[in-house]
Amino acid sequence: MKQLLWCALFIAHCLCKLELVVEVFRHGARSPMNITYPTSFGANWEIGGGQLTSSGERQHYLLGLKRRNKYIYDEGFLPNNYSPGTIYAESTDYNRTSMSAYAHLLGMYPLENRENFQIMLPNGTFTVHHPIPVHMRGDDQGVLNGHNTDYCHASQVIEQESRNKANEEFTNSHSIQQMIKEVNEKLGDAKYVNFTDIENAVDSYYSLYYNNKSHSIQMSDYFVSKMDHYLWLRMNHMIHRDDFGVRIASHSFFGILNSLISHRTGLNNSIPETNVTNSIPKEALYYIFSGHDNTIVAILAGLGLKTEGFPEYGASITIELHKEDGKYYLIFLYNDKYLNVNNICSAYEHKCNPVLILNFLKSRMLTQSYQEVCDHFKRKAEEALKQDSENFWILIKVLFFIILIVFVVVGCAYWTYRKNRPRTGREILEQEMERFDREFQFDSHRPEII
Repeated sequence: MKQLLWCALFIAHCLCKLELVVEVFRHGARSPMNITYPTSFGANWEIGGGQLTSSGERQHYLLGLKRRNKYIYDEGFLPNNYSPGTIYAESTDYNRTSMSAYAHLLGMYPLENRENFQIMLPNGTFTVHHPIPVHMRGDDQGVLNGHNTDYCHASQVIEQESRNKANEEFTNSHSIQQMIKEVNEKLGDAKYVNFTDIENAVDSYYSLYYNNKSHSIQMSDYFVSKMDHYLWLRMNHMIHRDDFGVRIASHSFFGILNSLISHRTGLNNSIPETNVTNSIPKEALYYIFSGHDNTIVAILAGLGLKTEGFPEYGASITIELHKEDGKYYLIFLYNDKYLNVNNICSAYEHKCNPVLILNFLKSRMLTQSYQEVCDHFKRKAEEALKQDSENFWILIKVLFFIILIVFVVVGCAYWTYRKNRPRTGREILEQEMERFDREFQFDSHRPEII
């Protein structure tokens, strides 16, 4: 009986084959974005702001080891030793994301005792390392940082509206008021009044707490317990409030995912290839994308899913493409927990129909490219600015003519008044003497009339 069970499992394993894995994750633990006092809480960050810490490196190394155990040892999907072309890795152009990708890959393919590319370690032993290339992509294509306010004006508009709305909705809640009050008391600064004012303070203390970094200014347990909730409110409100913003932020990545699935399954999704999708090799087995918290939230939101909490450092989304009995199916996971995308996936086996997934992804994408949408909003903003400038000069001209008209009217009124008012005796006498001088050519000095 036991032999039959093992035989059945072996047959099932042979019939079900893993074809493709796409993993996108947030970088590991980092230093705060703002490390200046007082929002640094007295901590000294020698590495600078927004940099991957040793805790973040270890995070992704361990996550890479976890993937090695699953996809190399358990599944036999990837070769035991790195083979060029099997893995494609991409990162945004930031130190913390590229270093996270390298640490992740080092976990998947750690140092090994082989004869090529030997490195002598401090203890005198030799080891081998195979660097795996990580490709950098700028923010202008919006693949992993679609909600980029520095590049895309549409995101600038959505971000500002989101900040204003968040301040209206959350500032007066009891927990936020308590957090604002404590930040003002502990940092000795009373300038924090709104929900979004304490972003840097919460981000800094979150980084301190996560990295177990020593600091001189201690916040209460209540503040610590509310940090994740605050960051979750901020991120979800920024991304989820506007569906158009969600589609902008997830558009380019969905295009890549669509292209990879279509290519591997042979399904036609009628979405044309772009410069972004053409830049990704199609024959790799494992795709890694290293991004940010807004990367994770945008993709989940684009899939119609909301996170239970703020995506912690190292949070990951994994998409697996399987083939069983000649048919394909997809599995979506968030932090290794199954996801049901738009109620497409089966509740028990968590299998998702790739045709339905491709159609859903297509429905969530923009009708124009990411660059075209961002450029459109930029042009509209420039036109609005130009119109404001023209309106300003029109207003200046109107004011000038109004002032000129007022000056002319006042001048005419004064001249008319001077002309028609009754003359004084002194004025009559001076006019008579001037007439006398003109008529009789009297050149002698006329004494001044007193």
